[in-house]
Amino acid sequence: MNSSSICMAISASSSNTSFNQCLNPFLGKLLPSKPNQNLRRTACVRVNTKALLSSSKQAVLNDFHERRALKIISGLQNFDRENVASVVTAADKGGATHVDIACDPDLVRLAIGLTSLPVCVSSVDPAAFSAAVEAGALMVEIGNYDSFYEAGVIFSPEQILKLTKETRGNLPSITLSVTVPHTLSLPDQVKLAEMLEKEGVDVIQTEGGKCSTPSKSGVLGLIEKLLLQWQLQQGQLVWVWDQQ
Repeated sequence: MNSSSICMAISASSSNTSFNQCLNPFLGKLLPSKPNQNLRRTACVRVNTKALLSSSKQAVLNDFHERRALKIISGLQNFDRENVASVVTAADKGGATHVDIACDPDLVRLAIGLTSLPVCVSSVDPAAFSAAVEAGALMVEIGNYDSFYEAGVIFSPEQILKLTKETRGNLPSITLSVTVPHTLSLPDQVKLAEMLEKEGVDVIQTEGGKCSTPSKSGVLGLIEKLLLQWQLQQGQLVWVWDQQ
């Protein structure tokens, strides 16, 4: 079942010189290169491209740095254009800072036609991200596993790290968010988040508080959960890293 949810932060890359112009202020307006331009011209455009990507990434992450990001999620497997359009429009009018939709180029084009908010796409297939980024997505998310849980599919830390490395390898400059699954114990969630940080992940996304189950019972479990909440309040579990 598709649903909208709120993402709280705890914490397109390419050397190609051709970009489509877009009204989204985060995408900028970079003229495509010409096939017959000289080498000096090519180098200049590449420098400008790098500057554009850097500027866009900083803008996308700004709300996370300021700890006021609100990412509305339409659903990793929600490809219903009418429903996605409704969620994106509501997010735009409701004060969200980002929208998160299924990883589909057509949906990306639909979303950026409805909002100037940064569009994030979610998938567990790293190969699917590139087309969505070319369509205008400014952020990619490995996560939003709800629909998989319903099918009995659970992701291990090793699987998530593999997906992360592959995605970062394909898109080294894109803003990358990864969800830490609630199916892990709280200590293992923290451990995975630390490993994701080392892999260059920009945003660590967690799953709902009701899913945060301590690894121990009784008083020790309560202490464990309180410790995690304290760390979150102190900002010790906030990862927002810019990979320049």
